Amino acid sequence: MDRNSEKATTDRLLIVDDEEHIRLLLQETLQDSYDLSLQEGGEDAIASVRQSLEVNKPFSVAIMDLNMPDMDGITTARKIRELDERIHLILMTGESRNILETLDQSLQNNLILVRKPFAIDDVFMLTQYLCKTWQMAKTLEDRSSELSLKIRQSESIRANIAAIFETALDCIITIDNQSRVTEWNPAAEKTFGYTREEILGMKLSDTIIPPDYRSGHTAGMKKHLEFGGGPILGKRIEIVAQGKDGKIFPVELAVTQIDNQERPGFTAYLRDISAQREAEQQMQLQSKTLEAAANGIIITNADSRMVWANPAFLRLTGYERDEIIGEKMSLLKSKLHTKAYYDDLW
Repeated sequence: MDRNSEKATTDRLLIVDDEEHIRLLLQETLQDSYDLSLQEGGEDAIASVRQSLEVNKPFSVAIMDLNMPDMDGITTARKIRELDERIHLILMTGESRNILETLDQSLQNNLILVRKPFAIDDVFMLTQYLCKTWQMAKTLEDRSSELSLKIRQSESIRANIAAIFETALDCIITIDNQSRVTEWNPAAEKTFGYTREEILGMKLSDTIIPPDYRSGHTAGMKKHLEFGGGPILGKRIEIVAQGKDGKIFPVELAVTQIDNQERPGFTAYLRDISAQREAEQQMQLQSKTLEAAANGIIITNADSRMVWANPAFLRLTGYERDEIIGEKMSLLKSKLHTKAYYDDLW
């Protein structure tokens, strides 16, 4: 048979036999196709396997004689399997009895018994077969390890996302393509008054969307599912929402689409901006009050430079607003007082 076609493999073979002519015969047959390690007895074979594992270059197959003077092949095979349970075995024997029946099941796996005298081509083909099965098993194990790693990484990512979801200050709400709630974080519970258990499966149009806006929401969802796109996707907008108690309040909203060809969904990020709007209204009211005050009022920064003046002040002093903004208060001195007076005043 053409043995050269099997060259350049990465398989390593361990040959263990106390008879030199057997070792040399196997070496001559296999050396062009495999990386070989030849040992005379069991102790040396075990040491060789241990070293191969330390350098992460394990043997694929061990070919050994069953009857060796220092340690028999079965004992050697058992000790090798204790070190490396994946190694495949070829045991050679001149005995006629069925040796396999005396072996435990764990040792019989991936083991072939060859009777002496043997045909060297048969040993070569059996070696090929066991090397291929070893490579297949290694590939499956590597892929299993990679899959396990990806699963662990995925679980870690999900745990991080879950932690963000649970501790986020903003409301995070996920809905399906029918507008039914599929996720509802603690911030949403606090903001809207619905617990996660009671709102899951309910429609937004029946819960947090005010009655005047429900038909528009339904129509917008339908249009998006039919034609794609939408005026609010990927933008931050301000709308109104409704709590469980019926109270309507302003919220800031951002919506992203969850890509799923079969059942697309959406995640909404909401923030109650009622306090912000109230503060803005209060500031507007205070500003109007200052603007309408009959007395002249100015505001300065820490450097005593004027940053704002009301109309009454401008009327009293005759200055235009642009003339005083950024100027120091010393601009207003009348020169009727001493320098010490102004130094103390300003």
